[in-house]
Amino acid sequence: DIQLNTSSSLPITYQWSPSFTMGCTDCPSPIVKPGETTMYTLVYGDLNNCFSFDTTVTVRVSDEFNVYIPNTFTPNGDHLNDTFIPVTYGIEEVIYMQIYDRWGKLVFETEELDTGWDGKVNGKISAHNSVYSYLVRAKRYNGEIKDFLGMVILITK
Repeated sequence: DIQLNTSSSLPITYQWSPSFTMGCTDCPSPIVKPGETTMYTLVYGDLNNCFSFDTTVTVRVSDEFNVYIPNTFTPNGDHLNDTFIPVTYGIEEVIYMQIYDRWGKLVFETEELDTGWDGKVNGKISAHNSVYSYLVRAKRYNGEIKDFLGMVILITK
């Protein structure tokens, strides 16, 4: 979603097009939801139809995405790299992030894009320098589901 903003100190009329991706076509600042790059046209004028102008704005939609998943973290309370969390761009939602120990036991799971693992298993920081597997399933804005698999090392000393 993006808001197209206009302003005027005079009372004027607004007519936006195309209308299929916007919440309102006769307001000064509609919210648009384009699925692809779209050029919007605004025709505006005074209330008495004495003048009329138009302008266009193009909203570019990029299909790019990126997911960076670190391979180590240090949950030692120094507020530096204390949480294992993917860094995403172009991802609508994390369907789930799961962390497994070396025996395949699920030790952490979340469905929140901004919630990471603090390294605790059963309420305590895990064993020193332990290796865990992760599975992150994410949904892109275009609806595509992507899985990211790997290993992360929890460093405590």
